[in-house]
Amino acid sequence: MKYLKYALLLSVILLTSCFGDKKTIVGEELGTAFTENKSFSGNRYSFSDLPENLGEIISMNEVKLQYADAHVTEAKEDEVRRYSGKYCDFMILFDSSMATTFSRGFLSVVKDFEDDSDWKEQWQSKLTSLKSAESVANLGKAAIWIGKQRKLEVKMDGYTIFLNVPATNSINEPDAKQHDYKNSAIAILKNSKFFKN
Repeated sequence: MKYLKYALLLSVILLTSCFGDKKTIVGEELGTAFTENKSFSGNRYSFSDLPENLGEIISMNEVKLQYADAHVTEAKEDEVRRYSGKYCDFMILFDSSMATTFSRGFLSVVKDFEDDSDWKEQWQSKLTSLKSAESVANLGKAAIWIGKQRKLEVKMDGYTIFLNVPATNSINEPDAKQHDYKNSAIAILKNSKFFKN
């Protein structure tokens, strides 16, 4: 009986740590529906027309504006990570009296499957399965912010955009959790060249 209690306790600990940001069906209400953007006017570029280095699509000045103490920003193509689509890393340097620190973000675009007819069900499932996920209105066909990962996913015609924004500089901004990563990510994408005017 003593071992049964320990086994049960260990099982509970393992299960809760394995789920991380995942919601479980037991005792949960399955959240709200994602917001489909009915006024989406289309992509500026098809997947094949996008440059290999997505650093040409986003504004490094816009990235810098989102971080009060950013010193320099840089975007570069990452050959290693291009296997799944088009990609770029971008870096923000923070210069302080103590040291120069940096934080990385990345932008990737992954082509959708030929048959993409069930995309709405997939996005609904993603939204309801992650605790920190929330729907973002008026961006692409649909958009989801995943706060725990500082990631914005945007559904376009034929592909999906993934933007992970950099963390803030904890030296100059003591409580990095106060930074509005969601609005930073939205501003970076809205000021990019992905969307038609």
